[in-house]
Amino acid sequence: MPNKKTDLEDRLQAAMATKHEDPGLSIRYLAERFGVSNTTLQNRLKNRTTPPKIAHESQQLLSHLEKKVIGQRIGDYDDRGIPFRRRHVMQMVYEILKAKGRMAEMGKGWHCALLNRETES
Repeated sequence: MPNKKTDLEDRLQAAMATKHEDPGLSIRYLAERFGVSNTTLQNRLKNRTTPPKIAHESQQLLSHLEKKVIGQRIGDYDDRGIPFRRRHVMQMVYEILKAKGRMAEMGKGWHCALLNRETES
C-alpha cells in the first residue's frame, strides 16, 4: 500500500524540479499537473516551509541522517544473516544520544516504529 505522505512529497519534489527546469511554467499549472496544492508548492519554492521529514528535527531524539544510518547498519547485518535484536538497536541509539549529551527514555515499541519508518523511505 503506498504511503500517502511519501507520495505527496515525491509529487512536490517533481513539481519543484520541473519549475527549476522551466521557470516560465506557472505554479498553478504545475500544482494541477502534479496533483498538489498550489499554496504548498508556492511555499516550498519560496522556502517558507520544509519537508515533514526534517521540519521538527530539532525536537526529535535522532536526526533524519542518524535514523538512516541506523537503518543502513541493520540492513548490513541482515544481508550478512546476522540477527539484529532490539537491544542492539537500543544500544546504538543510546550511544548516539550519549555522544550528543541527550539521554532519554524510550518506550517498548520505539525501536519498531523507527524500523518501520526507515524501511518505508
